[in-house]
Amino acid sequence: AVTFGGEVRRSISEIMHIGVDHVEEMAGDLRDDSAYVSRLNSALNSEMLTVRDLSYHLESAGVAGPRASSLALGREKPNYTELKEIAACLNLRPNDLIVPSMNAGDAVTIKMSSETPARAFPSGQNNCHQIKDLARSPLLPNIKGFDIHIGRTKHQNILHGFHEYLFVYGDSPVSMVWGKDKVHQDTLMPGDSAYFRPMIERQFSCESKEGRLLCVRVPSRLNNEVLNEYASFPKGPRKRVAKETMKWF
Repeated sequence: AVTFGGEVRRSISEIMHIGVDHVEEMAGDLRDDSAYVSRLNSALNSEMLTVRDLSYHLESAGVAGPRASSLALGREKPNYTELKEIAACLNLRPNDLIVPSMNAGDAVTIKMSSETPARAFPSGQNNCHQIKDLARSPLLPNIKGFDIHIGRTKHQNILHGFHEYLFVYGDSPVSMVWGKDKVHQDTLMPGDSAYFRPMIERQFSCESKEGRLLCVRVPSRLNNEVLNEYASFPKGPRKRVAKETMKWF
């Protein structure tokens, strides 16, 4: 098993300081419409706007009065055009107001191996790996699991921004090389496990073509919010983010 602390775990100290009752109010519940209403109200409060202010903005944008009032209260879900107007009033991006839904069946996801087709990696090559996707949760799309049947190929790099945990569950050893110039190498025997941090190049192979790897990937703290902010910095100076060693102002 791979235990994983998500964004809530990383924010636990702030949750403790604010108090769970306030977090409940800010979060709502994904099983009903309260999560969207909570996001909407939080955005209004942070901008020091009222429901009436938002309703007036929507009316000014051409939304009929009763509809504008209902949207401002969160009683109806907006279409995308209306969502853009709400976001503009709140100085947000439309995506900031999109809240996923949660159904009763989302708590447990079952995926049968017999019903899951294998795919080649890399595709179109001989002696390649055969991969089956494991069960995924729609609420945690960035937690990824794979059942990998290792082929003889050694020339396909694996490189991504996730933490990766591996376990050899087959009867054959799996060879691996890693590093930018593939200067490191080792062999995983049946029952062995390994961990790779994000952005480490590696290759796997198995001479018998009977190597079996269970692979689980969990996201790093470099989520889309972090990457979007970094991508907004000027191209040249932004490399200083990880290299500043002294105060410059």
